[in-house]
Amino acid sequence: MQSSVIYRASELTAEERQAAAVLLGHDLGEDEMVSVRVSKGRLLHEGVTGEARQAAFGRLWQRVEQTAQRSEGTPDDEIEAAIQEAVTRTISPRK
Repeated sequence: MQSSVIYRASELTAEERQAAAVLLGHDLGEDEMVSVRVSKGRLLHEGVTGEARQAAFGRLWQRVEQTAQRSEGTPDDEIEAAIQEAVTRTISPRK
C-alpha cells in the first residue's frame, strides 16, 4: 500500500511544522509545500550520511561552479532556452 499527501507549510499547526523541520533538518518557509509519502517495501539504497554526505554535497557544488564558469558570457536567453529544451525532453522524450 502506498499513500501520499501534500500540505502548504502555512497551513500546518506549530507541532506539524516542528515535526517537518526535525525530519528535514531546517525550518519551513511560509511559501513552501511539504510532501509526505508512505509505502511498504524495502529500501533500495541507503542514503549517505555524515562525512560522505558532506563530501558528495561538496562535489555537487564544485560541479555547479564548473558549469557556471563554462557558461560565462552566454546570454541569459540562450541559457533559459537550453534549460527549457532539457526540461521538455525530460518530461516528454522524443521517440
